[in-house]
Amino acid sequence: MEIEKITFQRIIKLSIFMSIFLLIVSFISCGGAADQTTQIIETEKLQEQSISGYKILLLQKTPETDFAADELSKYLSKATGKQFEIINKSIDNILPPEKYIVIGKLNKTAREKLGITIRIPKRESFLITKSGENLYILGKTPLATIYGVYHFLEKNVGIKFLSKNYEYIPQNISKISLSSSQDLQVPRFIYREVFMGEGDDPDFALKLKDNGRLGHRNWVPLKFGNVFIKGAHELVPKKEYGKSHPEYFCGGQLDYTLDDVKNIALKNADKQLSKMDNSINYYFVIGHRDIGSFCYNDISRKRIKEGGSPATPYLDFVAYIAKNLKDKYPNVKFLASAYQWSLKPPTNYQKLPSNMGIFFAPIGADFSKPLISKENRTLFNYLKGWTKISNHILIWHYITNFNNYFQPYPNIYAIAQDLKTFSKIWKVKGVFLEGAYGSVTSDLADLKLWVFSKLLWNPNQNVDNLITEFTNSFYGAAAPYIREYVKLLHNSIKEHPTPLYAKTPPNLPYLNLEFFIKAEDLFDKALKSVEGNEILTNHVKKAKLSVDTMLLLNKGQLQEEAIEKGLPWFDDIYLNKLLSEVKETIKRENIKGYSEGGNVKDLISVLELDRKASSPPEEAIGLIKGKDWFDFQEYSLTNCCGTKLEYDDLASDGVAVSMPGNTTAWGIQLNLSYLPKGKWKLYFRIRISLKSTDINLIDRIKIAFRYGVYPKTRSHIGLITSFMDEQYHTVEVGTFENKDGSLWIAPPGNDLVEKIYVDRVFIVKEN
Repeated sequence: MEIEKITFQRIIKLSIFMSIFLLIVSFISCGGAADQTTQIIETEKLQEQSISGYKILLLQKTPETDFAADELSKYLSKATGKQFEIINKSIDNILPPEKYIVIGKLNKTAREKLGITIRIPKRESFLITKSGENLYILGKTPLATIYGVYHFLEKNVGIKFLSKNYEYIPQNISKISLSSSQDLQVPRFIYREVFMGEGDDPDFALKLKDNGRLGHRNWVPLKFGNVFIKGAHELVPKKEYGKSHPEYFCGGQLDYTLDDVKNIALKNADKQLSKMDNSINYYFVIGHRDIGSFCYNDISRKRIKEGGSPATPYLDFVAYIAKNLKDKYPNVKFLASAYQWSLKPPTNYQKLPSNMGIFFAPIGADFSKPLISKENRTLFNYLKGWTKISNHILIWHYITNFNNYFQPYPNIYAIAQDLKTFSKIWKVKGVFLEGAYGSVTSDLADLKLWVFSKLLWNPNQNVDNLITEFTNSFYGAAAPYIREYVKLLHNSIKEHPTPLYAKTPPNLPYLNLEFFIKAEDLFDKALKSVEGNEILTNHVKKAKLSVDTMLLLNKGQLQEEAIEKGLPWFDDIYLNKLLSEVKETIKRENIKGYSEGGNVKDLISVLELDRKASSPPEEAIGLIKGKDWFDFQEYSLTNCCGTKLEYDDLASDGVAVSMPGNTTAWGIQLNLSYLPKGKWKLYFRIRISLKSTDINLIDRIKIAFRYGVYPKTRSHIGLITSFMDEQYHTVEVGTFENKDGSLWIAPPGNDLVEKIYVDRVFIVKEN
């Protein structure tokens, strides 16, 4: 997400500039104006100019311009070895022979005195230009001046802001590169955020021009330019109203049609907003519960039918709050979530209030492909549908595997295409990219954060150029190998098409033996190329962590594949070395989590487990694995909510996933989208351990576990009496296809069952 240069020759008439930028949208409280088409002209050839003898001159003295001047002086001094004086003068006194880098807001007075005819569009736009000996970094606002300074340092001086802890600064330079024409920069999105651990630092985020602050980032704001997204806490708390008014709650959500519910929510929203700083603009999300069900009683059903979407009553609810608080909080844009059951837009609905927008979150997309692909076309059509009733849409997009942040996740080009697509829809005002927010390390984290941030500013940039620019500075001599790895990873999923969901298992076809052999070779060469440079070595090791972790996690399956195909396999010495390196990197980078809610200590424990080769289940004996039947061992399932991988001598590979019996969470799942085409008989192997064998308790409690395929089947139960021997039993779920949803397995929610253990899920082709 780099800032692609928009350069316009001085000879272009002012009228052309005005027409190009006629469609600029104003900030939140002014929503409704259209966006301009973003940068489309490549930078001209750069000319070298001496930087010696320049002073920094402020057009205005504000906190933002003071900060911009200090940053410019500091970094120029680091790059040149010389000091750059900061002065504040009247514009009338800017005359030769002194040479100035003039920075500040390009207001009417400055434009007239400096003879600048070009108009800078609204928002955070800035202009870098030259007149005579003087250089100019001029912003539409003081904040834009800060962005202009960082852009100038990157593009013209050669400094690279690559991570919180690493900046590339050329040394002892005497000349800088300047375009022969004006460099006008206009951000496409007014909200820009890449939500991953590496981007939490507010100083680094400011350098990346990422202005969004959601969730925990509310409490670590940027020095300047924050755009906050604040969420509504429970507006009708079940703890308070559940017993006295159970009718307020329906289908796991609120009954959004009830006037009492709307008025209680309005009162509590007002209470929350009154505690916030109302001198700034921000978004206020009134979301629904993060579950797949909604209210479908008689009144809701009627309203859903009228609107043409389950989201209809919910939109009425949010619109009611937005309309009633519009005058009191003119700086707030209220957002309704388009997420899960509310993703589908109504087909018969009035325009939303001007102070209300939509937070569109296509959680079910295949993120290996752009949203405009045939696989994701339904979701993209939903987005287009929302533009018919809302002029202000934010995108909540997903850029990581929440099951395992370390898993190689080839999504760079798909996300880049999505950002370009969003940029062409003028009603899309901002993008929030949710990554590994619970960790400081994920797949190619540093590279992705930098590239995606650049594209959020200007989505029309060449992605390969951005990757090259970042890797050359961040990896040094190892850069060619890292780029070759990025290419290998993305080619692997093209050759072995596999959907990438927000929660993806680790043993997918693109992560095959050939991939790991080539990837390990590339990283070994990368490490050799930077030997002796501790910083660059650690950069490479951090990127290598993903490959090593997944190789170790899948080693049993990969070894089996190597034997079948007659390919080389990594010996125990090499695998033990990888495990040591993984632990070393986790410690050095101070990594705490490896998944959404997953402690990295648990991952290390899993990697240390010594699995044995598994035999086919009885139902698959004599069948060809990978053709007639497929195995999903415990580590390849989606596991959460108190699950644990542990040794179990009774399990087929010596390891099982367990859950305590006193919960009812659907903690063990398999997304059936990963099934090949066709009809498959679905099975799982399960056993239970009991705290007591008291027959009276067993007769009273009865249930050993629950399971089903959501949304295809109802919930089924296993009875304790059928599993009292504490041995594994095969449960046949039924015949399914890859469009049928997800298998889920859950404990019974009682204290009699100490644990449930799931060994494997497997499928057998139906005859």
